[in-house]
Amino acid sequence: MNYYLGIDGGGTCTSFIVATENGEIKAHYQTSTCHYQQVGFLGLITTLKNGIKEALKQANITKNNLTSVFVALPGYGESLEAKEQMNSIIKGLFYPVIYGCGNDVLAAFAGSLGLEWGVNILAGTGSLAYGQYQKQEARSGGWGYLCGDEGSAYWIGRKLLEIFTKQCDGRMTKSLIYTLVKERLNLKYDFEIVEQITSWNGRRDKIAELATIVTLAAQNKDNNALNIYQLAAKELALQVKSVINCLEFKGLKTIPVSWSGGIFKSKNIIFSPLIKELKAVDSRCVLQEPLLNPTCGAILLAKQLVQPVTQSFINKLTNKEVK
Repeated sequence: MNYYLGIDGGGTCTSFIVATENGEIKAHYQTSTCHYQQVGFLGLITTLKNGIKEALKQANITKNNLTSVFVALPGYGESLEAKEQMNSIIKGLFYPVIYGCGNDVLAAFAGSLGLEWGVNILAGTGSLAYGQYQKQEARSGGWGYLCGDEGSAYWIGRKLLEIFTKQCDGRMTKSLIYTLVKERLNLKYDFEIVEQITSWNGRRDKIAELATIVTLAAQNKDNNALNIYQLAAKELALQVKSVINCLEFKGLKTIPVSWSGGIFKSKNIIFSPLIKELKAVDSRCVLQEPLLNPTCGAILLAKQLVQPVTQSFINKLTNKEVK
């Protein structure tokens, strides 16, 4: 029996799935982020070691039973020095098992589109768009929280804080956002927000969690919250536009665009403006629901290392996917 291990790391959590050659999921384990910029390389190693141990335990197998592995890591390839360190870490964890390693957007793309041509929008703690067409690939965004990550949960959280502070001191009229932030963070007075944010010690996931407040406010028709999501949709569509400009997708009547990441839990709050923005970018864009989650996408990439991925395998995995 062939066993495949897929690992999907992100800015908020890291997921592990073990699947058989028949597409049966034998283990699913989720833990905290493994992003080296947040937990360091020692934290990356610890997170992966513990997750691998738990996933193999659930599947009742050992590392020697694995046919192949794919590890999707946030930040991979964005620094040559860090890439070398991550490659060394993954080799140390799995060799002589056949393994592959890449940026987390690869697993998101593979899962959402089932390895077919198109574009994936990854918008969780960070954001970027990635596409493949024929033998070409392109990405846009993914510059990190200091330089970009527009449209991400972190970016939305920062927009929320900007509006909240402006409402606090009278630069903007108070709206539901003001009330929700004070309630969620249990603020006794407005300026306590500074103490709260400082106490998080720069944790991006904590800022990203604030995006859920924006979602709630938008669901209750807060115009400021709706505007944030409108801007987010515009920024994400710009990333898609950049990918399309690179790949062109000549000969295709439609360009499949799928998604991965936490901000899409807001559903129509982001989908409605995003569909309009994508059509403005290229009328061929068709937003379609992901076939699989990114961790199952990593399973597809693991299997692809040793043999072709059949539609039958994808269908079986889809039917048994852990949501």
